Order: sequence, then structure tokens, then C-alpha cells
Amino acid sequence: MLPFYYLSITTNLIMGLVLVFFDKSKKGIEPADREIKYPVLKDTTFLLLITIFSGFTAISKMLSPVGTNIIILGDFVPVIAGLAGAIVFLGRYLKSLPQQKRLPDFFNFIVDYDEIVGFVCLFAAGMHLLFPKVMFL
Repeated sequence: MLPFYYLSITTNLIMGLVLVFFDKSKKGIEPADREIKYPVLKDTTFLLLITIFSGFTAISKMLSPVGTNIIILGDFVPVIAGLAGAIVFLGRYLKSLPQQKRLPDFFNFIVDYDEIVGFVCLFAAGMHLLFPKVMFL
């Protein structure tokens, strides 16, 4: 379905740009007295919305890929990138709540490598836009 195709590209692009270029406050590098450069990236509403859109789009793309009749293999890379990005942003959302919560330890591997997930999201968005009907893209 075409709307999920464009929503997948958009959410993967937004997550990739945020994780790679705009969020440079990695694990205590940024001093506490310094002003946050992009406060919207730490906003709970933004984090929750990008998590919901990305997760829903990834699940929807598993069910209806673009251009192929093979259900899981048609959009494999965008689905994996979308799910990984949704996990990273869900972890950030849970940390931004007043009563901080954590993801299960199983997901810490994905959250720890958030910059790599960002590059995968950017790759998935670019390749899926350029080659929509190619298997595994």
C-alpha cells in the first residue's frame, strides 16, 4: 500500500537524521548546565509519536509489502530499520517520563548502538525510495 510506503520512508528518514546528526548528547558528554540545542528531540510527545508511527508502519509493511507477493521478504530492510528505530525511541520516551522507566534488558543491545541504528534507518529510507520493488529493500 502506497501510504505506508511513504510513511515508512519518512519515519526512517526522521529517525536516521535525529540519531545520526541532531542528537549529539551521547551518554553524559553534554554538561548539565549547557542548554539543549534541539529541545523538541527530547520532548515526550515527539518521542511517543515517532515511536508509534514507526512501529505501526513497520508492522503494516510486514503485512503489505510494495510490489511483491512474498509477504515478509518484500520490505525486509525498512521493516527491520523501523522496528529498531521504534525500540530506540521507545527507550528514550520511557527515560523522558517523570517516573523514569526502562526497557527490558533484551533491548539494551539495540539502544546502546543507536547511532548505527540511525545509519541503518537512513540507508533503508534512501534505498527504499530509489528501489521500491527490489527484493529485500
